[in-house]
Amino acid sequence: MRNEKSLRFKRRLEEMEKLKFYLNWILRCVLAITFVYAAISKIFYPNEFFNNIRNYQLIPDYLSYVTAYFLPAFEIVVAILILTKRFFTISTLSITFMLLIFILAISSAWVRGLDINCGCFGSGAPEGYEMVILRDIALIVLCIILFLINKKNLPRCT
Repeated sequence: MRNEKSLRFKRRLEEMEKLKFYLNWILRCVLAITFVYAAISKIFYPNEFFNNIRNYQLIPDYLSYVTAYFLPAFEIVVAILILTKRFFTISTLSITFMLLIFILAISSAWVRGLDINCGCFGSGAPEGYEMVILRDIALIVLCIILFLINKKNLPRCT
């Protein structure tokens, strides 16, 4: 009887580990695809993305220009690195930090009454500020879930 319970418990643990493994890779792929897709639309239309950044009225034009060329490349790099074990932590933290900055910038535009395209995925159908912020929060939640799934594999500070 006791062996039977122990065996069932062991099987449950194995099933949970398998579920965590698949969930881990699904979430990593969702984040990677999202950021690669966002970056590609910006790479093909850098002047449009430059104007989107400039419309936020948060940084000088020369920084908007640098950001318009740097950010898409950085998004692709972290999207690729989130799929690796070695750079998982830094890439997930980078994605989370970018999303927080995006939320702050969008919130700032909303509070100041600016009617602008967020520039997240190129020039598409205009999205309301609420939806953009909710999407970014959902992506942050995915990052948090990834950290929780991978917490025993994260580097430890001693």
